[in-house]
Amino acid sequence: RAAMTRDLDEHGKPFLQKRQGALRTVNAYVRVPVTHNQCNALISLVCSIGEEAFRRSTLLHLLNQRRYTAVPDQLRRWIRKRGAIVPDLIQRREQEAALWSTPDAVTD
Repeated sequence: RAAMTRDLDEHGKPFLQKRQGALRTVNAYVRVPVTHNQCNALISLVCSIGEEAFRRSTLLHLLNQRRYTAVPDQLRRWIRKRGAIVPDLIQRREQEAALWSTPDAVTD
């Protein structure tokens, strides 16, 4: 039973299903080439904030203008839940920003 709960996210949704949905969102809205690591950082963000927030985000707007260097700071802005700063989100965004900035090959 414990192994089964590890495959679920905090809302009881299967993790793989949520990740696949986030990948579809990234593929649908990101209009510029990103690396595998950058894509994974965006997927992590979308899993956390949802498709609608991502679609409307300044981060996406700047990224689609090829302002790649703006993305880490934009990631770091998503640290609130219901208006309150959440320490775990600060740590998660730092990890996403680090992953975004880690070089690897460009994918289409």
